[in-house]
Amino acid sequence: MDYSLKSNTLVYTRPVLRWSIISFLSLFFITLLMQFILWKQYSLEATYVQLKNVFVHQSLPNYLELGAICNSLEDLYCAQKYFEKVVSIQPNNKLGLANLAIVLAKQKRWKEAEPNFKAYFSLGGSSYDMLYWYGLTISSLKGPSEGMQWIIHSIKANPKYIPAGKEVVNYYLEQKQKSLALSLIGAMTRGHPENFNLWNNFLNKNEFIEIDKSSVGENWTLISLDGNSYYIPLVLREHTRLKFFTVFDDVEYNLINTDTLNELLIPIEKDSEMKTITLNERNLKAHKVSFPNVLVAGVPVGEVVFYACENCPNLIGKSLLKEYKVQYWSENQINFLNIYK
Repeated sequence: MDYSLKSNTLVYTRPVLRWSIISFLSLFFITLLMQFILWKQYSLEATYVQLKNVFVHQSLPNYLELGAICNSLEDLYCAQKYFEKVVSIQPNNKLGLANLAIVLAKQKRWKEAEPNFKAYFSLGGSSYDMLYWYGLTISSLKGPSEGMQWIIHSIKANPKYIPAGKEVVNYYLEQKQKSLALSLIGAMTRGHPENFNLWNNFLNKNEFIEIDKSSVGENWTLISLDGNSYYIPLVLREHTRLKFFTVFDDVEYNLINTDTLNELLIPIEKDSEMKTITLNERNLKAHKVSFPNVLVAGVPVGEVVFYACENCPNLIGKSLLKEYKVQYWSENQINFLNIYK
């Protein structure tokens, strides 16, 4: 054992130093362990930001970063704590308001969330996820019919945002508005749900390809996300997949792409009538194809005649629409089309 003599007193030095080092290392590793328990895979990043708060200065970017880490960990209370600090320091911080609003909404604290949403929108914010969560908030506070309008605006901002799409589609189906629900899927997928696994599987249900006995007749409402394209859901032949056709009230004939016929295993008769059709300043050679029992959103409409060509879109034109009244209208900057008798 090493010691030194000072003022006739034996002073033990090495053991004291050793225990100090051991204590420091123990405290250090316990701190690291606690940080890992609290912050998991983000423990090093969170520790670095916290040290900046202690030894440099507390700042909004540090709180925002810690709040973002809490979001990644799906720790709502942790996220709320840091975003509340951001908003308390800078009430007009859009990022802080947005995150605080969503964190509160996820906890179903709708009344507390609402003023943060409003403050965010008053600053010019319009992100699709904020529109979605605000729609859920309004649905809870004022009713789903009003809340859905905000969620539709979320879909308009990002048609691929699945949570918003599912929310509105399910709402329309619950309200017995099948044509609206299906046309929304058509609009979100631009007429090709087969390119989206979720919607493709969703439309495989029998309820969407069979006669809807609860329907109110030949009356359909369609929705548009861009103000121009309206997608109408058709089942051309029994036990075939639902297909979307774009409504064009300034085109004379109903058109169908030959790829669609091939997919549905529907052949073109060799002696079928041929016609040259002009579309978008192009001359298209088309074969007449007749379907005797077409369903529109589950409603039988009888025989519908199409002209099939290789480079034409799937569309419904005047030859079918002339049988109905057509009315365009809008509500809260959302565009609709009614087709009815």
